[in-house]
Amino acid sequence: MAAGKKGLAEMGIVRRIHFIYDRATRKFKADLQLWLDWIEYCKRSNSAKQMSKVGGGLGSRVCSSRWGTPSKLHPHSSPVNP
Repeated sequence: MAAGKKGLAEMGIVRRIHFIYDRATRKFKADLQLWLDWIEYCKRSNSAKQMSKVGGGLGSRVCSSRWGTPSKLHPHSSPVNP
């Protein structure tokens, strides 16, 4: 297998972790640190498509109802490996 390519098992693990983060953020919508941890995991696992979903969920689930638009989130809104 080429360096940098993920195998089937590793992709399954990454998907499962994203599923767990999704469930956790649905239950604990206001936990900003949980959202930031998920964004960091997306960066580490090079999950650009999932990162865009996280950013959208963060905006709709948290920011609009709880904090407005926290300035703390703006550095995290950059794409994964531009």
